[in-house]
Amino acid sequence: MDKKVQGFSGGHYGGFANEGHTGPGFAGRGPKGHQDDPITERVSDRLTDDHDVDATDITVDVKNGDVTLTGTVATRLEQRAAEDAVERTPGVREVEDHLRVQPQDAARSRTEKRQG
Repeated sequence: MDKKVQGFSGGHYGGFANEGHTGPGFAGRGPKGHQDDPITERVSDRLTDDHDVDATDITVDVKNGDVTLTGTVATRLEQRAAEDAVERTPGVREVEDHLRVQPQDAARSRTEKRQG
């Protein structure tokens, strides 16, 4: 069941996940180092399908249902959306968020390097 997060408007935080998202539409951009573990698979799928998370620079590590997220995202809202998406994943007991927020210009530069 999806949960509402109070205090934010639009996208993930204005209602339920993927309902009326207003972000740039990152669905399809999955995390690095995809593995075959069932929980890792579900977490990766959840992040890949989320329109508010560009998981391209996120690494997922799962041990006994405890998930550690490392890497970078462009904004604090994206960081929270990633953590929320993982928390809603069946089999996940706890989420440890080690994501770093890079300024928008750095994230844009990162994308341009990948495309160019």
